[in-house]
Amino acid sequence: MEFDFQDPKLREKYPAHGVAASSEDVVLIWMPSIRMLLSHGSSNVLNPPVNAGMAGATQELLMRLVVATRELADMEDRIASFTDLMDGAEGSDAFLEVSEMYPIFLDYAFVSLKRFADYFSTTTLPLLFEKPGSAPGRHSFRKLRSAVIGDEVSVQAARPRVDMDALASVFAQSTGWFDAVADPDDVASDEEKGIRARIEHRVLQLHLIASSKPGKGPNLEVAYYQPGKDPVTANLVTLLHDSLDGMCHFLTEFQRVVGWGDEYDPFDCIAVPRYNNNVGRFWPTLR
Repeated sequence: MEFDFQDPKLREKYPAHGVAASSEDVVLIWMPSIRMLLSHGSSNVLNPPVNAGMAGATQELLMRLVVATRELADMEDRIASFTDLMDGAEGSDAFLEVSEMYPIFLDYAFVSLKRFADYFSTTTLPLLFEKPGSAPGRHSFRKLRSAVIGDEVSVQAARPRVDMDALASVFAQSTGWFDAVADPDDVASDEEKGIRARIEHRVLQLHLIASSKPGKGPNLEVAYYQPGKDPVTANLVTLLHDSLDGMCHFLTEFQRVVGWGDEYDPFDCIAVPRYNNNVGRFWPTLR
């Protein structure tokens, strides 16, 4: 497999994160920040170096997230050919099976997004600080963000390696995806908590809804509700798309601040091949 770009001009987008087709028309997800972590973890460029095991775990978690979104796309395709899911046993059986499996992978995707943020926070501390052991944010993306934005004493005590004003701007302007997935730093009520917090800590039910118009395949939505409360009609499928888009934008801006690397490398991409290229459907196009 060739780990390259079908459109050579996309190489100029470094360090942008997102989906692009290769010269073999295989969809690849380009994540140069992962190579940034793995390279430092194995080369002792930093003192102390990034924990290589933690960097590898972060990469593996991201790979599983990509697989989960691929499976969601495959399930969408499975029922897309039925103009009426209740017209005949085949369509009805397909919808029932997808309605069982789709929420499971969607649930996993949101939980993994939050976990990825916390892994990423821990793994990047040696990149950001000369004294990562005393730096804020170990195991907590939320705490790292709060400290970088508003705790200059703790940040300076850890001896920053990068422009903290620029990093604070990235955390302040490009982490809305994290709030939607996890929960904001300060919430007035349980209703304001992000979807991952609801899934993990509340009695929550996810329901797959398929709506269709004559002559067209079904449109999938996933709503959720807590027993005893009114159903929430927010489409969690759209939320997942938006969250992955926001995460990729954040990683791009983060890497620009860190200032690591100057061009794409084959090891920057996550390859989870599928002949139908569903691997990239939930992820943003490289731009």
